[in-house]
Parts: sequence; structure tokens; C-alpha cells
Amino acid sequence: MHKAPVTALSLAFLTAALAGCGGANTTPPPGNTGDPDFTLTAAPSALTVYAGQSATTSIRVARPANPRGTVTLSLEGAAVGTTPEKISGTFAAQTGGASTLTLNVGATVPVGTYPLTVRGTNGATSKTLGLQVKVEKWLLVDADRSANNWNVTSSHQPDPQAPASPLDEFMKTVLPAQSFDIYAVKNGDMTDTAVVAGPDAATLRRYTGVIWYTGDQDYQRPTAGDLANLRTYLNEDQRKVLLLSPALILNLPGAANVFQTTDPEADDPASLTQSKAFLKDLFGVAGYNGQYAAAAYQVTPAPGSDAAALGPVAVRGGNSVRGAFVPVTDAQVRSDYTTQIVNAHNEPATGSVVLRRTGVGTKHTSTGVLVGVSPDAMTSANKLDLLRHLIHP
Repeated sequence: MHKAPVTALSLAFLTAALAGCGGANTTPPPGNTGDPDFTLTAAPSALTVYAGQSATTSIRVARPANPRGTVTLSLEGAAVGTTPEKISGTFAAQTGGASTLTLNVGATVPVGTYPLTVRGTNGATSKTLGLQVKVEKWLLVDADRSANNWNVTSSHQPDPQAPASPLDEFMKTVLPAQSFDIYAVKNGDMTDTAVVAGPDAATLRRYTGVIWYTGDQDYQRPTAGDLANLRTYLNEDQRKVLLLSPALILNLPGAANVFQTTDPEADDPASLTQSKAFLKDLFGVAGYNGQYAAAAYQVTPAPGSDAAALGPVAVRGGNSVRGAFVPVTDAQVRSDYTTQIVNAHNEPATGSVVLRRTGVGTKHTSTGVLVGVSPDAMTSANKLDLLRHLIHP
């Protein structure tokens, strides 16, 4: 039988036919080229958010030079959900390799730090990124002896039939709405400590921070039990107390116009020993002096204070109440604001009206801030900036 010779042309035709049947030289279908890998980063990766509020972070998706597929993002974690006690998240469309993640914290999420996970998925490729969300909620302790403190409700809400004082209204503006609860302290005789006492330690523990204000009055101070509860509260991890109470200082024996040391003395009654230790341990007070200011004056940022940009704050006279302090020598104690006073030798001197101590409590992570001038005695508009600075410097 005659066989046709294999020519170059027929060999080429055979090679092409084999390629068409799926041989080693098959051209890959469109979309199967490229690298599906990616990396995730967040800025910031740790956020502090008030309960009932929202915050954002930028999630960046870095791709190789020859990317393949689309990376989808999702939020995971035990705290993630859509009910009021959970944290939900929404991712905006990616632009330039980044997506804005909006975290919405439910109004009843308990205070604390929650680990969340961002998961990126691209086909079979999956990567995760950890986030930390610290949820804050504050307690305003209204103890200013104004009209709505005379008949507080059984749950210690201010009297709904009486008007809030200007100080009450101002203090509500220091923190965002929904980020705080109010505990009203009933007006009464200081000998009836069960009536005039503030929140107990179990109530305080539900909050990351407490702002306790007594107003520009010199009578109803926190009780001995209140001081003990605040000390217990600051033994929790990363808690803060902002105590605005000239009445605390004016009510200490011998405090008016004469500097007193916080060192215990042999003839001190037990209550004074407790108060001195409270001032020293929680706020770094080495000495104190309560005064009535007849003339208007200013409180001024202390040298080196990070409150310098806020400038001085004006305070009215007319026998307004103030406490001035000498700080202990300690790197964790700093004076934020000072004022001119008359010392124990009847000489002009500088006293601190805002003292801050960090590293407080048995865990050494809490902060105590003591303010010796009530906001309702301050007359300049920057008093709001001052209060917000003291909360989150």
C-alpha cells in the first residue's frame, strides 16, 4: 500500500489539531491568570466608642501586581450582631484599595473591650485581621443641690417636675447623647448619710467613667461611704473619676483659707483621716485649702500642661467656692490648671485647681481627676473644652 510522505505542512496541521484537543499548549481561559493573594491592615486597629454611638476605621486591602478575583470583607466576633446589646459593622465600597468600616455600638452594650475580626475572602483564599473596640459609658452624678434634687425618683433620676439647673444642662453637653446615665443625689441633711449618699460600688462598676459634680455650694459633699465606693470603683481596670467638688474641700475641718496637709495627724478624727487618704491616693493631693473668692479671677494652664492650647478660664467672684491643692511629688501626678491664692503664711502663692493622677487603684490603670472650681462658677465659653479635655486628654 502506498503511503503519502509526511510533509512539513501536514506535520504542522497535525500539531494544531492536537493542540485543539487539549494538549500541553492549551491557552488558559480568560480570568484564570493572576494572583488571588492579599493582605489586610486597619488604621486605626483599636477604637474607643461610646455606647449608642458609631466610629470608623479604614480597612486597606493590598493586592499583588497581577491580582485575580475580588476580595469581599465581613465582620466577625461574639459581640457582632444587630440587636441593641451588640456591635454591627458596614463596609463601604473599596476605593483605591481601602474600605471604610463603620462600627455601630448598640445602646445597651456593656462597657469593656471587645475583640472583633475582619475577614477577607477571595475564592479559596481567606485572611483575617483583628480589631479592638473599647465601649465606654459614663455616669453623671448630679449632686448640686438644685431644684430637681429635692424629690428624686426611686431610681435616682432627677425630679421630673422640677427644672434642671443651668449646671445640670451644661453637664449634659460634655458627653455625647446616649453615652451617659444620670444618678441624682437627694438633697438632705449631711447627718442623714443614707439619704444623701451617691451610687454604690456595684452601680459605679457598670461605667467606664464617673463625673461627680456638687456645684458652687459648700455644704453637701460626698459622704464617707461615697469616698469608699469611689476608691473601690477605681480598683477596676481602666476606670476614671472626674470629681468637681469644692464642697469636698470646704467641708474638711480647718480647710478654709489655711493649707492643710494630707498626712495624718494624731488628733484627726477617723472621717478626716479617710478624706485625707482619699485625696492623696486617688488624686495626688499633698495639701489643700478651701477658699471663698470675693473677686473674679482666672484659672490658668500650668506650665507644660497639655491643656495650654485651651487658654485661661475666667471664674466669677461673689464668694464663689474653690479648692486649691499642692500636688505630691510623683511622675504620675500633674497639675493641669492653677490659680493665685493666699497661702498659710498670708502670702501670695500658686495653687492647683485641677489635679490628675494616673496609675490609680490596685491594677494601677485608673485615673482620678480633681477639680476645685465648679463649672457653674466659670464664665468663659472654653469651660466646655476644658471639661472635655479632662475626660479625654
